[in-house]
Amino acid sequence: MSASHAAASQAGAAHDKPKDLRALVQDMGHWRHAPEGGVNLIIISASAALPETKRTQELINQIGEGVVTIAGKHRGTTYAVSPFDFAIMVKINENILVGMVRDLKVDMLRTIEKNFPGSFGTIDQSRLVLSYDLVANYRSAADRVAKYAEIAQRQVAEPEGDKQLRPLTTVDIKNVMKAYEKFGTDKFVKAFVRSQDVMLNIKGKAPGPPVRHSARRCRCRFLPAPCPYSRASS
Repeated sequence: MSASHAAASQAGAAHDKPKDLRALVQDMGHWRHAPEGGVNLIIISASAALPETKRTQELINQIGEGVVTIAGKHRGTTYAVSPFDFAIMVKINENILVGMVRDLKVDMLRTIEKNFPGSFGTIDQSRLVLSYDLVANYRSAADRVAKYAEIAQRQVAEPEGDKQLRPLTTVDIKNVMKAYEKFGTDKFVKAFVRSQDVMLNIKGKAPGPPVRHSARRCRCRFLPAPCPYSRASS
């Protein structure tokens, strides 16, 4: 990013809406052809720190407003790199960068806590804000931007109905059990369970065909709490 390009990109950034991912790729390319010391890429990631259920559009909009405001104070350019993440490209010295990263974290945490009280202790703060000095870490910064581009291309290429769900991880299962213990059987089933495909698997025999059970039968047969319908469904 040349001095003239940086000035053009950063002028009026305090009141601009975030640019898109394509603009960031172009600006990274400009910097690569004319490197300039002191330029940093800052990634602000709600997707890395928050579960999907808390990434509401209202919250993301508020986070974006805070990011634009803080970037503008330092004449940085803001980009929306995904539906939940933002980036800032800014020329700044190391001492001021530390304070800027701190301000971004504090503003983001306050915004999350305002929308979801009690969430502070569940947030992975180490993943909220990351910074890359382009002179020392251009490759890492470029790789991060490339990952956003790959995700965006996949989302365009895949029809909405063809997206595949990932399997549950150990962390997912622990979170489900925590929710079950917190809400109890009836509230948990009402809030989260609609129906479930169940397959009978007996040792020495081929698995039986999947059977779709309603939420009531799931509650009776597979959840440990007593069920008022157990006699009728047994």
